[in-house]
Amino acid sequence: MAGWIYLHPVSQATLGMAWNSSIKKPDKTVYYIVPSHEQARFLRQKHHGHGVEWMTFDQLAKKLVIHELKILSPMEQHWLVRQILWEWSEQERIPYFLKHHVNDNWIDLIVHWINEMKRANILPQRLQTLWKEKDEKYKELALLYKEYQNRLEQYQLCDQAEMYIQLMKQLSDPKQQQYLKLPDQIVLEQFYHLYPLQEQLLIQLITCGIEVELHLIWDMHRSHLFQETNEMIERLLQRGFQQRFDYLDQKNSQPKSAPLLHLAQHVFTEVPLKRSADHAVHVLSAPGIEAEVEQVVSQLKKVLCQYQIPCAEVAIISSNLEKYQDLLYSYLEQAGIPVGRPWEQKLVDHLLFQTLLAVFYVQMGRNEWWSVLLESPYLPFRQMIPHLDPLPIDLDEWEQRLIRYGEQSEGEETAQAVLECLAWMKTIPEQATWSEWIKWLSKWVIQLKPVELWREMAKCPDRLRELAEEMQAWHGLEQLIENAETLIRGDFAFRSVTRRQWVALLEQAASQWMIQKRPAQKGGIQLFEANLVQGHSFRVAFLLGCVEGEWPRPFRDNWLLPDHVRWELRQEGVYLSRSQELRQRQLYSFFMSMISATELLFFSYPHMDEKGKKQLPSPYLEECLAVFDEKSVIKLKQELSDYHGSSSFLTSFSDKKRKGFAVSCLATEHEGSDLKKTDIQKAIRILDEWKQREPGKWQWLWDRIKVERLRYSMESTPFHGKILDQSLLQKMAEWINTRVWHVYEIQHLMSCPFRFMADYLWKVDVLEKEPVGINSRQIEQLVRALLIRIGPMGNGSDEKLEQMLQESLSSFLFDKWDSFYIEWGLGKIRMELHRFLRSENVLRKESSYDLEPRHLALSFGYPIDREQLKQGQVDPASLTTPVSLKLTTGRILKLRGKIDRVDQDKDGDYIIYHYKLGTPPSIEAIRSGQDLHLILSLWGLQQGFGFDPEKVLGVAYYTRGKRGAKNQRNSGLWKKNGKKKARLSPQAKAFEEAEWQDILIKIGEMIDEKIGQIERGDCLVKPTWSCPDYCPKRTVCRIRAYQQHRAGEVN
Repeated sequence: MAGWIYLHPVSQATLGMAWNSSIKKPDKTVYYIVPSHEQARFLRQKHHGHGVEWMTFDQLAKKLVIHELKILSPMEQHWLVRQILWEWSEQERIPYFLKHHVNDNWIDLIVHWINEMKRANILPQRLQTLWKEKDEKYKELALLYKEYQNRLEQYQLCDQAEMYIQLMKQLSDPKQQQYLKLPDQIVLEQFYHLYPLQEQLLIQLITCGIEVELHLIWDMHRSHLFQETNEMIERLLQRGFQQRFDYLDQKNSQPKSAPLLHLAQHVFTEVPLKRSADHAVHVLSAPGIEAEVEQVVSQLKKVLCQYQIPCAEVAIISSNLEKYQDLLYSYLEQAGIPVGRPWEQKLVDHLLFQTLLAVFYVQMGRNEWWSVLLESPYLPFRQMIPHLDPLPIDLDEWEQRLIRYGEQSEGEETAQAVLECLAWMKTIPEQATWSEWIKWLSKWVIQLKPVELWREMAKCPDRLRELAEEMQAWHGLEQLIENAETLIRGDFAFRSVTRRQWVALLEQAASQWMIQKRPAQKGGIQLFEANLVQGHSFRVAFLLGCVEGEWPRPFRDNWLLPDHVRWELRQEGVYLSRSQELRQRQLYSFFMSMISATELLFFSYPHMDEKGKKQLPSPYLEECLAVFDEKSVIKLKQELSDYHGSSSFLTSFSDKKRKGFAVSCLATEHEGSDLKKTDIQKAIRILDEWKQREPGKWQWLWDRIKVERLRYSMESTPFHGKILDQSLLQKMAEWINTRVWHVYEIQHLMSCPFRFMADYLWKVDVLEKEPVGINSRQIEQLVRALLIRIGPMGNGSDEKLEQMLQESLSSFLFDKWDSFYIEWGLGKIRMELHRFLRSENVLRKESSYDLEPRHLALSFGYPIDREQLKQGQVDPASLTTPVSLKLTTGRILKLRGKIDRVDQDKDGDYIIYHYKLGTPPSIEAIRSGQDLHLILSLWGLQQGFGFDPEKVLGVAYYTRGKRGAKNQRNSGLWKKNGKKKARLSPQAKAFEEAEWQDILIKIGEMIDEKIGQIERGDCLVKPTWSCPDYCPKRTVCRIRAYQQHRAGEVN
């Protein structure tokens, strides 16, 4: 029997494209295979009663194979690998991985790698043979893989790939083959690529006399889009498959609007044809993910109302649905739009499990987890918050304070409840065997069962949903413990496990255990991960997250098994995907998501991230838009001011949005407003209804409307950043005259007086997430500190450099971070350091370069730390007093700052350098005063240390540069006579003496003018140049861009 490959055009890319009359014969047993359970369920319902069985590839293998082994869940597989690593770590059998500190992230990578190897049909014995000449790392990996396979046999377990291997063994053995219940025909569709195990299984099924049909989407003109498909076809043709070009029943073509059919047929071609989009394609962009979701839900509500489309025929698709999920469900629920997919969350993220973790971690001395315990409704600690100030931070202090509080008659009952809770927490064992831990946990955790809380929730109809969610979480925790009992196999049941190891196991297991927050609603809209859309079609599709860096997501070279090792294995017939192929695979999922729309297609992306940094649309989106006339695509870009401001009545999908619409309408109702009378009438009606329901909030609402009217008026108000109070102005003048300015404070003042006011007068702080690992700013600080300590010539051995690096690390609190991030950060620091040293060595080889570093870390206006002075982190010539600069109006500016490096030759000519890892400011930015660091450092050096202004050659940022290049010092201000002496590259820009002096004078005048401006109370919301991509004060600066400028003109 032959295997057939059917190649279908894009127009037939529908689910069930292989379905035809030949499949429906009653005398045939047909298995119809699709990639996902959802697709199998859809086809089963659509073609019910035809005698065909619909399933996934894994279900096929499970149905055919004869075995009585337990199939491992992903959680159980992770635990099995963890067992091996713990045991081998204690026995020191994996020195390479012990040296690099094995952690949870690495365990996940090893589990993924084992699955890759098995799906590639390479077993441990062959891998050991292939890697017998490899280094320690790969030999240890092969041994781990072998031990994992041995444990499966020892405990009679089976993973997903093992089913395929066992089935193929049974197919190749005539005695066992006769007991297999094989079908007459197997039909597969919607597979973009197959794993080697799956390809091998299909070939063996054909040799057993089973007819196999593989139906693929294909286009000869878009080879890069179907690259993996082409490679798979080539491999199967070599193994006996035959290719068919008769595209079966043409009626299977997907009905589409003309613009979307054009998009499907021409996108990602080398020279796409253009046509009008005819309002079928929309591009939505908003400032941040939450604003993007809100905009999508608004447009979705509008589409449902205008076109009367059933919810079930609309889909929201994302390549990272987990990232959007909570926001989507929340906003869809507010809008009253049903969702056909259950809302699930990881058990580890639920407050019940967070409380459980907090109890363990607090007992282990991690006091930062007290915040969880104090907020938890499952424990009595929050009852004590009003009575204990300050709150205790460890268990012993809690106990002592509670005993004292309990001696008071009114606090005895509350204190006793908390004391009992503390006693319960102290019963956590330090160490126990696996079986003992499970038995102990099943009894101990009962304390967290919130029966009284459930009873209170049940009395309130509005809290029934919350009650269902709470009970689902508890049920999930019980199931997790029951599941753990099934893993008690072999010697591991009696192996000692520490408390730290046990809580790590629990946390990892809960991260893979899903609980339901809301059930699926029949007839609701569809939510899909992009890689699961294949073949589905919807009248309207929304593609979320079409932003650069997310879709496609970058795949870096895998450190555990890099691309070059994967390529070596491929030469031996072992097919493992490389990073470029994983990147390419996202293009196909984007394409299939996009062509799922038949009438309307919406792309959306956040044009700004959570920090306010600008983001670009996905290159995939750009290619989609390239097939249409630019003006025919509807583009809706929402700015930050629009997000916080008004919205139309039609897109006001929730009570909150409708209130915002009403307030905005009435707040901006003034002469010259372009508001329609119908909008004002709707706004009044909304507020009247609200007044009826919540009369107590009416005064608050009216006050808000008055404030908003003031905000949007053209008169000068506090919202514009104008200080009108004379006493405040007097204090401002005193503050300015006595202030010692830092370089960066003047920088902020020059760029935006409003931001300066928010930073240094209001002292507005922005809460930012704690970075995971060493961030780029800390890396730059460490590299700068090391360059200063060792000197730019890098005198000393590699061992000395490494010692200095480890010593410098002590100034940062890295002990709380995972060793993986620290090791990554150290690697980055070493690389950057050596790039700087290499650049310096190239410079020193220039025969005419005779400037030597005279000062390193030269500071003024800062106290001198003796220890830092001893270690060479501060220049001995540094001044503790600030430098006084005289500006053009006679104003004295007291300045403090630090200069990384001053080079000087025997003639007294000198250069100022500041080290910079990232992209340095442009020369134009330095020249115009947008970046003042170099100029203010120059004035500080001249006024404070007596350096001759005539002798300066230039001031510049010293960057890491590229290998062999000479442009590391181009970004700065250079005199013409200094360019040659400094040995700059020919491309470096330099200035004549007169032009140099003119730049310095103009910058001095600008600084003087800006200080005078804030002295007059003029801190307008009007940036000097333009708003940066990221401004930490954007949340308090809420005036629309056009109003900023108009307010500035009025004032």
